[in-house]
Amino acid sequence: MLENIKGGLQLTYRLSVIIPLYNKEKSINRAVNSVLKQTAFFDELIIVDDGSTDASLDVVKQFDDSRIKVISQKNQGVSSARNTAIKVACSDYLCFLDADDEWRPNFLEQIVGLIKLNDKAGIYCARYAEVDEHGKQFIGNLVNINPNFYGQLADFFLSYKENRSLICSSNTCLKKEYLEQIGGFPKEAKLGEDIFVWLSIALSAPIMFSAKLATIVYRNAENRSHARVKLVLPYHIQYFLNPSKRALLEKNSTLKTFLLYNTTIFGLYAAQAGNRRLAIQTAKLLMAHKLMYGIIVFLGACLPKSFIHLLKKLRNKKTLSYEN
Repeated sequence: MLENIKGGLQLTYRLSVIIPLYNKEKSINRAVNSVLKQTAFFDELIIVDDGSTDASLDVVKQFDDSRIKVISQKNQGVSSARNTAIKVACSDYLCFLDADDEWRPNFLEQIVGLIKLNDKAGIYCARYAEVDEHGKQFIGNLVNINPNFYGQLADFFLSYKENRSLICSSNTCLKKEYLEQIGGFPKEAKLGEDIFVWLSIALSAPIMFSAKLATIVYRNAENRSHARVKLVLPYHIQYFLNPSKRALLEKNSTLKTFLLYNTTIFGLYAAQAGNRRLAIQTAKLLMAHKLMYGIIVFLGACLPKSFIHLLKKLRNKKTLSYEN
């Protein structure tokens, strides 16, 4: 429970932490420990086991902390697991962490400070780094954001397009009322369900960000979703680039800019993954909005994979920094 003095009134903020769990017996211990070691107070840690078939649940049950609440359900996907936790959470502010990632001890402290700056915002997030498949850590370079930035982003969509370590499913705290307004995470989504939530909330509420590194995302963890989920057009792309949303995009030019860029990156990724059919589908979708982006993806689907690999290396060199 957080206490904040504003205008002589004492306001109470409550924080719930949510971890969706599915077959992460090797990494869930790290995730839970990182929550319990936080320097800031939280009310509860809700772990929703989404039908794990390994020893994940046994690992969780070894923790003896009254703040931990474990819910088990049949396997329904990560969106369902998160929504289950959202329904029972006692707090107004919901902090999300994937079972294979971890927070630095200062994560919730960063979030608490952002809430105190603006308790009416929709999303609070702190910069994250990633560990690649070879165990090497890297982080997205800050673009048009001061290294000491701590506050409200002037244009979330533009910042999201330009910065690769801005927001993910393990470095966010969402205000519950905004999640409820959009119906939570879309259960039918296989990919892009989290991006749909970020974009939807950002249309109606401020987004707060701390440039201080506070989360580590592990690409080398077991049972990563990208390896077990069939590659399909992400939900946020299907939703926002649907013809019915054309007026919305015209009113929000930087949202449109983000989506076109993000969809182009996805289309090239599909081409590199050998899914030429999906890449061409993505190209056609882009052409309906901006011909140039569609042509780029179409060419990516036709050219050798080595060409896309080169483009990826050039992009990474410009936008990412690896630790020495």
